[in-house]
Amino acid sequence: RNLVLKTLDIDTSLFTDFQEKSFPDISSASIDKLKITNSEILSIFKLGLSSYQKLFTFSGNKIYSSCQTQQDKEKCFLTSKKDLTFTANKIRCLCSELDGADCTTESKEKAITKFECGDEILKNTDCSDLQGDDNSLQYLKKENVSDTCSGFERDLAVLDLNINPEEDPNIPHARFPIWLPVVLGVISVGVVIAAVITIIHIKNKKKTRRKSLYKPVKEDFADEGVLVEEED
Repeated sequence: RNLVLKTLDIDTSLFTDFQEKSFPDISSASIDKLKITNSEILSIFKLGLSSYQKLFTFSGNKIYSSCQTQQDKEKCFLTSKKDLTFTANKIRCLCSELDGADCTTESKEKAITKFECGDEILKNTDCSDLQGDDNSLQYLKKENVSDTCSGFERDLAVLDLNINPEEDPNIPHARFPIWLPVVLGVISVGVVIAAVITIIHIKNKKKTRRKSLYKPVKEDFADEGVLVEEED
């Protein structure tokens, strides 16, 4: 009996930008429900999902490049449809110097506002390389931000949106454990307390030793200026 894959759920993964698409035959596959969440995608068009027309959830993902090759003719980096659940995604919006040689010249010379996407995608996609009160694609389109590289950055300055340094997705970033500073802090406090206790203990020990070296004699208790007779 043949097994047929009906549901594919992908979470916390890395999709590379190799020449081959990640899902080259998705339109003819038997998958009725596809879910991609909390993942990093080096090239959105290299996923090969433009032709997928079934239930699709795309949430919490980060896209590094939206450059198009000669084969990519889509008007948006992801196709809007009624069966699409699209929430809390991020994408690089400025022109990038890291885009590969297979990207078209037009694609390299255009910013994210070149795309004509549906409202759900626009309002649920934020620019990962911008800082501001509102850095969604919906806001950029509403403000008629230019799609040329130079015009895009000029309009950002007018809107008071700061630009973050470009991230190279090919350089692995070691994730700093959030618990490590706490553990180091506890260890440091413990070391300090142990050192203080040790110092106090040593001082007390020295004082005890110093007292035991001298034994009082009778003369120590005589009144000053009074002659004390010596015993035979």
